[in-house]
Amino acid sequence: MKEWIKKNITGKKVFAVIMGSVLVIFLSFLLIINYKSQVRLQETALVRLVHFLDTQANAAGYFYLERKTDLKNISKAREISIFFENKALGMSMAYGLKTSLIQIDRLFDSLIEERKIGKFNIYERIVFVDTENNLISDRRAEPGIHAGSLPWKDFFASNRPEPEVIALRQDGHFDILVKVPFFFKWEFKGQIFAWINLEAFFDLQMKKGEGMTQKHIFIDFGLADGASFYPEPEQLPVDRIRKAGPGEVFEFVLSEPESGATGYLAVRIPVPETSFSIVTVMPVSEAAGYSNPNHLLMAMIILAAFVTGAAFLLWTMNARELVLKTRLDEENIRKTEIERKNIELAHYRENLELLVKERTKELEQAQKELLHKAVEAGRAQFSAMILHNIGNAITPVSVNTEMLRKNGGDKILQLLFQAYDDLAGHRNDLTYYVTTDPRGMEVAAYMGSLIKSLDGHRKKTDAMVQAISAGIDYVAEILSLQRAYAPDRAEMKERVDLNRVVEDALKIQENSILKRNICLEKIFASGLPHILIEKNKLMQVIINLIKNSFDAIDGVDERRENKIKVLTYVMENRVGLKISDTGIGIEKDKLKEIFEFGVSTKGSSGFGLYYCKDFVAANNGTLELESPGPGKGAAAVMEFLL
Repeated sequence: MKEWIKKNITGKKVFAVIMGSVLVIFLSFLLIINYKSQVRLQETALVRLVHFLDTQANAAGYFYLERKTDLKNISKAREISIFFENKALGMSMAYGLKTSLIQIDRLFDSLIEERKIGKFNIYERIVFVDTENNLISDRRAEPGIHAGSLPWKDFFASNRPEPEVIALRQDGHFDILVKVPFFFKWEFKGQIFAWINLEAFFDLQMKKGEGMTQKHIFIDFGLADGASFYPEPEQLPVDRIRKAGPGEVFEFVLSEPESGATGYLAVRIPVPETSFSIVTVMPVSEAAGYSNPNHLLMAMIILAAFVTGAAFLLWTMNARELVLKTRLDEENIRKTEIERKNIELAHYRENLELLVKERTKELEQAQKELLHKAVEAGRAQFSAMILHNIGNAITPVSVNTEMLRKNGGDKILQLLFQAYDDLAGHRNDLTYYVTTDPRGMEVAAYMGSLIKSLDGHRKKTDAMVQAISAGIDYVAEILSLQRAYAPDRAEMKERVDLNRVVEDALKIQENSILKRNICLEKIFASGLPHILIEKNKLMQVIINLIKNSFDAIDGVDERRENKIKVLTYVMENRVGLKISDTGIGIEKDKLKEIFEFGVSTKGSSGFGLYYCKDFVAANNGTLELESPGPGKGAAAVMEFLL
């Protein structure tokens, strides 16, 4: 039987180990596949980001190519040539020349009105300046816009006949201009300047942005000024951005007041036909997903560890159940074996002293009680706390039982029977044999020594049985409390003595309090009115509050007196319970927050105090925490209206 049990346990252990290994390998495979998928996904997102920005840059380049074409066409317009032809013929402003200027103004106005992006005019101002720095024509989309003047000659480019796009920074704002020289009969006569509406250009970038917001897009005008970005950035590493190659993706970190250090991605793409660049700057989480692959890998590893730990826990619980069953079966086998031996010995111990018979009966009774308690323990479903307390009590019982099993009582009995057989062989001359014969005298003296040894053995056995009985009594008391507070199916409310429930809760927590050397002070109000409540749930709340107290004491580093004070009281129409401790205390701003769901100062689920608060409130009561501050202890105050 024992061999079959051992083989059964070993087989289940091997099966559990194999299944656990398969589970770990499968979870590892999932971790690797998921991690690689996330990395590939982020790489694809970055490639798409660069491609998107390249598309924007090409669109911007095409936009400025059209603007160059506009100014090139207008520089070849007949209206401007007519003005210089009339001027060459000697016409004055009063006789014909002014009419030519009106035609140029109309030409410029027509271009301003025709070129639009959405609601924005592309051109805000068009100016024609002659070689003597005189404004021949100055037309604006709106009166007063770009009212300032420029050192026009500084921008003349008679040696560069093709249109150019330039950027200027004046009075704290940026201007984008397209300029083209004008030649009459191959002679440089002036320069045409056109101001580009910056909002129109930026609106174009937004329409191409496919949902991207303005905070992601910047235009680098390429000026010597390190802040020549539009919109102007606050903390961007301008030098690093300009050193980056076209299409190069790089990361940097900015410190922000609200969110702290934040990682960003930046990409720079030059705009064709200009000296500008388009720069995209966005948080890493938005560009490549909110989950960093390394963080996700760590989360998956934690999940795998949790699943593996749960499987190991289930395996451990199963193993414990098998061990307990094995011990019970061994007890049955041992009991059967003892009964068999007792029957065999009954024929040889009729003439032994009454003390030996009584001791044998006590041993049998103790064995029956132990077996009965073991069967009850195997069938009961204990909570974690009840299991812990019973475990502390069962350990010395098991040790004493093993000592009883290994004690030398059987050897003494065997020697007594041998002495008895020797005396029985001389029953005809027994007096002579034990008084005169040296052998008989030695046997009689030896038998007396054996009886004394048997008496000493009995005393030791008595002490062990008393220790076993004490452990069994403690287990019985804990089981009685567990049954008394086990939830019924109906879970009806009943009249409950708060003092009794608190006393029982302290009894269940007794081992946990004693092993921490905590001084427990109990002050129970006499004549406390009973309250109508579900007794088993009230017990759970009180146990939770007591456990929180000694957990808080565990967190104290200083060597000082550890104390828990339990006080019951009645005040007007309220019955109350106050449990105070000398633990780590609570910050005052967290006294209310700690009752919220999921909030915990111990790294647990944060459901305990939330459940307690909810249960007390549902029973017309209040539950509050009090604490002078960290390191100064805390108190839980629970009150019920009568």
